[in-house]
Amino acid sequence: MCGIAGYVVHENSGNSNETLIKMTHGLTNRGPDDKGYFWLPRVVSGSRRLSIIDLSSSGRAPICNETRTVALVQNYNS
Repeated sequence: MCGIAGYVVHENSGNSNETLIKMTHGLTNRGPDDKGYFWLPRVVSGSRRLSIIDLSSSGRAPICNETRTVALVQNYNS
């Protein structure tokens, strides 16, 4: 099972990249094989990946559009 973390930044609080890194590091036991991060000024998300079935890099998350203005973090089994 993979791990997903993220949060919304309120107007009066700062956006700390270290906070997201610590959150996803705490999920290492759920996904030790890969990690990914996505930052926007007010929304951040991250993931940890456990590669059991698909050992390739094609399951890397988050998945972003070309301009990195939209991201998807998911956990699925095919």
